[in-house]
Amino acid sequence: MPPPAPIDPPAEAPDNVFGYERPIRGCFEGIVYPLRANTQRLPTAWGSLQALSAVYACEWDIPTRAWSDGFPGVSDLFEWFAIRYSGSFVVETAGTWTFRLSSDDGTKLFIDGKEIIKNDGVHSPQVKVGTARLTPGEHEMVLEYFQGPRYHINLQLYATPPGGEEGIFSVR
Repeated sequence: MPPPAPIDPPAEAPDNVFGYERPIRGCFEGIVYPLRANTQRLPTAWGSLQALSAVYACEWDIPTRAWSDGFPGVSDLFEWFAIRYSGSFVVETAGTWTFRLSSDDGTKLFIDGKEIIKNDGVHSPQVKVGTARLTPGEHEMVLEYFQGPRYHINLQLYATPPGGEEGIFSVR
């Protein structure tokens, strides 16, 4: 059975804080993977992992909070998992962009194949900042996230365009 056709981004936030259950036009696809208990870092061999589910995110704005919802089709998975989001975004303003990433636990941000932020490891909410010189047009982005021990989650990505103000990164 083919996957459902993408829909336009809904105005309301998804029920699952990590993303919508069905494809959203122009948003990022996040593949959810289980991890072994006590994993300390993000996976390095994503291709060797068994995907469990997919979620679709237009932005990442998950302040530190408790979470025990699980994922569509995997409702009992609320610790020891990783998500690898990938997609593209369009830049209108060329120049040096600043990205700020807050997470509990590890994250990495890549733009056009280059690592911009590394915030890996098991840790409480922690913020890292990186910059990327971007040209006008489309850019590929990958956001890797993993959740270690249960109880709290945090995943927020902010962007500041050249000469602009910081805001939650969004492709809506």
